[in-house]
Amino acid sequence: MSTIKKVTLFILLYILNFTLVKADSEKTLYLNIYGEPVSLNPHIARDINSGNIIKHIFEGLMTRDENNKLTLGIASKYIVSKDGLLYTFTIRDDAYWSNGDEVTAHDYIYSLRKLIQEGSVLNPSFQEFLFYIKNSRAIHSGEMSIDEAGLKLIDDKTFSIEIESITPYFLEMLQTLYIYLPVYSKVDKENPNWASNVGDEFVTNGPYILKEWVHNDKIVLTKNPYYYDKDSIDIDNIVMYMIDSHQSAMHMFDRGQLSWLGAPYGTIPPESLQILKEKNRLVSSPTIGTYWLAFNTNKYPFNNVNIRKAFSLAINRDDIVSYILQGGQRPALGIVSSATWSDNIIKEDIFKKDALSYLETGMQELGIKDIYEFPHIKYTYNNSELHQKIAIAIQDMWKNSLGILVELEAMETKVYFDQRNQGNFQIIRAGWYGAYNDAMAFLEIFYDKNRNNNYGNWYSEEFTSLISEARSIVGNKRIDAMKKAEKILIDDMPIAPIFFHSNDWIQTDKLKNVHVTPLGEVYFKHAKLED
Repeated sequence: MSTIKKVTLFILLYILNFTLVKADSEKTLYLNIYGEPVSLNPHIARDINSGNIIKHIFEGLMTRDENNKLTLGIASKYIVSKDGLLYTFTIRDDAYWSNGDEVTAHDYIYSLRKLIQEGSVLNPSFQEFLFYIKNSRAIHSGEMSIDEAGLKLIDDKTFSIEIESITPYFLEMLQTLYIYLPVYSKVDKENPNWASNVGDEFVTNGPYILKEWVHNDKIVLTKNPYYYDKDSIDIDNIVMYMIDSHQSAMHMFDRGQLSWLGAPYGTIPPESLQILKEKNRLVSSPTIGTYWLAFNTNKYPFNNVNIRKAFSLAINRDDIVSYILQGGQRPALGIVSSATWSDNIIKEDIFKKDALSYLETGMQELGIKDIYEFPHIKYTYNNSELHQKIAIAIQDMWKNSLGILVELEAMETKVYFDQRNQGNFQIIRAGWYGAYNDAMAFLEIFYDKNRNNNYGNWYSEEFTSLISEARSIVGNKRIDAMKKAEKILIDDMPIAPIFFHSNDWIQTDKLKNVHVTPLGEVYFKHAKLED
């Protein structure tokens, strides 16, 4: 080989080796999110899948520190008035958008004003959370002007939010709820659809930015060079695949192609859970979520409280958790998650009486003389493997305990949501994940019949009075009022709580210091990925 060729080959090998070393020096985390996010605009997203991505590319006034505690984020400080109603925030001087522009108070005022005016259009599920801001409900309904909102711009970096009533969890809401994340006002004004694809207009302010988005295939995030705390981030890139087969994803993890598998990005194949538990590979943490069935209290025969109790008490919650779920879930005898209140607040008192006793009493009250005269009952759920398994098990329990064969009705997800929101059901699968770690996140759903998630149209004047009381006080008296309210709710049984959710996942041994909150949020900002 000639000298020139040897030199040329040496240079090529050197360049190749330098490139490989540089590539290897970047740390990449691989996940599977199973499907396409609905939207990466925090004001439009309404699904967990979208939210888990948004939390990595946006940051609000508050965030979580390396100990998973609520701390300052884009805000450098805040001041709360003595009456607890006025919050004044100052945005940190080194807060920038991913294009290098400063994050300002104008962006927050713009974002919140737009949401108050158009909240139900952008995100009906979270509309109620906006109404914590003073006068926002009246503005949204057209009774007041946007200038009367409890929002005040003080200077380029300072603004205030005035709220309607004392809200002990308001700062946490600012951290957890997507709607309180800012969007870049300049971009959003010019193009409201800026979040549809990767491009110059896709401007965010979180620890990561959107590098690549191949729809229905994968999303790639990379460190934001303008993020104020970028030097503390160990993981350079996060690759999120969209593989809808749980088994395929499991095989990828086994082959080392995924760093994380399971909640909150998806589920582990049920048949793998027990094996993973036996090998001490399964990680579980309680999350603020409750799975329940909703009874339509406006429709016969579930307008009768004893019929509702009979159907609820006939369900063996322990069997569902032990034999179907097999993860870290817990049987639920109340509505407020065990991640918020450490025990089932209702305990056994309401559940001691036999289901058949309630059924017999309810049938007498409705004038049903014989079980064969019992009306046809239909249980509706959105079609998924897990919901189907739970539905079949509950159907069998109702047949064995009550002697009633209930028809199961599986629906495509969109149709299911439409029917549920319109009240076109007798019994329907439902549930809720709290948007903040407080019992009120669950109890407020049933404050009145017009709440977005009060599907069964249940109402209790005493319950509503207790919730109103809890909104105006703090401390143990507030907790006592909420516990009394939950007791009333469960005693009237407009819903049948089944289990409290948990996050169940497996991860590579190389991944350290990952924070998973009770809200199901995962923070890789402080995580370490060992070589």
